[in-house]
Amino acid sequence: MINRQKALGIAGAALVLLGMFLPIATISMTSGSVTFFDSLSWWDSGAGFVVLLLFLIAISMAMLFTEHKRYTSFVGGFVVITIVVRLIYTIRDAAHLAELEGVFAQAPAAGTSLSLSVNPLGWVVMLIGAGIIIYSGFVQQKRVESAYRR
Repeated sequence: MINRQKALGIAGAALVLLGMFLPIATISMTSGSVTFFDSLSWWDSGAGFVVLLLFLIAISMAMLFTEHKRYTSFVGGFVVITIVVRLIYTIRDAAHLAELEGVFAQAPAAGTSLSLSVNPLGWVVMLIGAGIIIYSGFVQQKRVESAYRR
Protein backbone atom coordinates (compact mmCIF):
# COMPACT_ATOMS: atom_id res chain seq x y z
CA MET A 1 0.00 0.00 0.00
CA ILE A 2 1.29 3.45 -0.91
CA ASN A 3 0.80 6.05 1.78
CA ARG A 4 1.21 9.81 1.46
CA GLN A 5 4.92 9.78 2.31
CA LYS A 6 5.74 7.12 -0.29
CA ALA A 7 3.70 9.02 -2.86
CA LEU A 8 5.74 12.16 -2.12
CA GLY A 9 8.99 10.23 -2.54
CA ILE A 10 7.81 8.72 -5.82
CA ALA A 11 6.71 12.15 -7.07
CA GLY A 12 10.09 13.65 -6.13
CA ALA A 13 11.97 10.87 -7.91
CA ALA A 14 9.72 11.28 -10.95
CA LEU A 15 10.45 15.03 -11.03
CA VAL A 16 14.19 14.40 -10.85
CA LEU A 17 13.90 11.91 -13.72
CA LEU A 18 11.76 14.34 -15.72
CA GLY A 19 14.30 17.11 -15.09
CA MET A 20 17.02 14.88 -16.51
CA PHE A 21 15.24 15.03 -19.89
CA LEU A 22 14.64 18.79 -19.84
CA PRO A 23 17.26 21.22 -21.16
CA ILE A 24 19.93 22.32 -18.67
CA ALA A 25 22.04 24.37 -21.09
CA THR A 26 21.84 25.88 -24.54
CA ILE A 27 24.83 26.07 -26.84
CA SER A 28 24.86 28.38 -29.83
CA MET A 29 27.40 28.89 -32.59
CA THR A 30 27.25 31.76 -35.04
CA SER A 31 29.41 31.86 -38.15
CA GLY A 32 28.69 34.73 -40.45
CA SER A 33 24.94 34.81 -41.00
CA VAL A 34 24.32 31.20 -39.91
CA THR A 35 23.43 30.39 -36.30
CA PHE A 36 23.18 26.92 -34.79
CA PHE A 37 21.38 26.23 -31.49
CA ASP A 38 21.29 23.04 -29.47
CA SER A 39 19.82 22.27 -26.08
CA LEU A 40 21.75 20.00 -23.77
CA SER A 41 20.00 17.79 -21.26
CA TRP A 42 21.40 15.97 -18.23
CA TRP A 43 21.93 12.92 -20.47
CA ASP A 44 24.40 14.93 -22.55
CA SER A 45 26.41 15.93 -19.48
CA GLY A 46 28.45 12.78 -19.15
CA ALA A 47 27.87 9.21 -18.09
CA GLY A 48 29.28 9.64 -14.58
CA PHE A 49 26.68 12.16 -13.46
CA VAL A 50 23.85 10.25 -15.13
CA VAL A 51 24.78 6.95 -13.50
CA LEU A 52 25.32 8.59 -10.09
CA LEU A 53 21.96 10.36 -10.16
CA LEU A 54 20.09 7.24 -11.32
CA PHE A 55 21.83 5.23 -8.59
CA LEU A 56 20.84 7.77 -5.91
CA ILE A 57 17.23 7.81 -7.11
CA ALA A 58 17.13 4.00 -7.01
CA ILE A 59 18.52 4.02 -3.46
CA SER A 60 15.96 6.59 -2.32
CA MET A 61 13.14 4.52 -3.80
CA ALA A 62 14.47 1.36 -2.16
CA MET A 63 14.63 3.13 1.21
CA LEU A 64 11.07 4.39 0.85
CA PHE A 65 9.76 0.86 0.38
CA THR A 66 11.85 -0.73 3.16
CA GLU A 67 12.25 -0.08 6.85
CA HIS A 68 14.94 2.59 6.25
CA LYS A 69 12.55 5.40 5.39
CA ARG A 70 14.23 7.96 7.64
CA TYR A 71 17.44 7.80 5.56
CA THR A 72 15.62 8.93 2.43
CA SER A 73 16.29 12.55 3.34
CA PHE A 74 20.05 11.88 3.45
CA VAL A 75 19.96 10.34 -0.02
CA GLY A 76 17.89 13.33 -1.18
CA GLY A 77 20.65 15.55 0.15
CA PHE A 78 23.18 13.66 -1.96
CA VAL A 79 20.90 14.15 -4.96
CA VAL A 80 20.95 17.91 -4.33
CA ILE A 81 24.74 17.87 -3.98
CA THR A 82 25.10 15.96 -7.26
CA ILE A 83 22.83 18.42 -9.08
CA VAL A 84 24.64 21.46 -7.64
CA VAL A 85 28.07 20.06 -8.54
CA ARG A 86 26.92 19.49 -12.13
CA LEU A 87 25.51 23.03 -12.21
CA ILE A 88 28.89 24.38 -11.09
CA TYR A 89 30.59 22.38 -13.85
CA THR A 90 28.13 23.74 -16.41
CA ILE A 91 28.78 27.33 -15.31
CA ARG A 92 32.52 26.66 -15.44
CA ASP A 93 32.17 25.24 -18.96
CA ALA A 94 30.24 28.36 -20.00
CA ALA A 95 33.10 30.51 -18.69
CA HIS A 96 35.63 28.43 -20.67
CA LEU A 97 33.57 28.86 -23.82
CA ALA A 98 33.49 32.61 -23.22
CA GLU A 99 37.29 32.53 -23.18
CA LEU A 100 37.27 30.51 -26.41
CA GLU A 101 35.04 33.12 -28.02
CA GLY A 102 37.93 35.55 -27.74
CA VAL A 103 40.10 33.07 -29.64
CA PHE A 104 37.45 32.78 -32.35
CA ALA A 105 37.33 36.55 -32.68
CA GLN A 106 41.05 36.60 -33.51
CA ALA A 107 40.83 33.65 -35.92
CA PRO A 108 40.89 34.16 -39.70
CA ALA A 109 37.17 33.33 -39.84
CA ALA A 110 36.22 36.41 -37.86
CA GLY A 111 32.60 36.67 -36.91
CA THR A 112 32.44 33.16 -35.47
CA SER A 113 31.14 33.01 -31.93
CA LEU A 114 30.39 30.17 -29.55
CA SER A 115 28.35 30.48 -26.37
CA LEU A 116 26.90 28.24 -23.68
CA SER A 117 24.10 29.49 -21.46
CA VAL A 118 22.51 27.77 -18.51
CA ASN A 119 18.85 26.91 -19.03
CA PRO A 120 17.12 26.90 -15.63
CA LEU A 121 14.18 24.67 -16.57
CA GLY A 122 15.84 21.29 -16.01
CA TRP A 123 17.77 22.47 -12.95
CA VAL A 124 14.68 23.85 -11.21
CA VAL A 125 12.59 20.72 -11.85
CA MET A 126 15.38 18.45 -10.58
CA LEU A 127 15.99 20.56 -7.45
CA ILE A 128 12.26 20.64 -6.66
CA GLY A 129 12.14 16.86 -7.04
CA ALA A 130 15.16 16.45 -4.76
CA GLY A 131 13.53 18.75 -2.21
CA ILE A 132 10.40 16.61 -2.25
CA ILE A 133 12.54 13.48 -1.72
CA ILE A 134 14.16 15.16 1.30
CA TYR A 135 10.76 16.23 2.63
CA SER A 136 9.36 12.71 2.26
CA GLY A 137 12.20 11.41 4.41
CA PHE A 138 11.47 13.91 7.16
CA VAL A 139 7.76 13.18 7.04
CA GLN A 140 8.51 9.48 7.43
CA GLN A 141 10.85 10.19 10.32
CA LYS A 142 8.28 12.31 12.14
CA ARG A 143 5.62 9.65 11.66
CA VAL A 144 7.87 6.90 13.04
CA GLU A 145 8.91 9.05 16.03
CA SER A 146 5.30 9.94 16.83
CA ALA A 147 4.35 6.27 16.73
CA TYR A 148 6.95 5.50 19.43
CA ARG A 149 5.69 8.29 21.71
CA ARG A 150 2.23 6.76 22.09
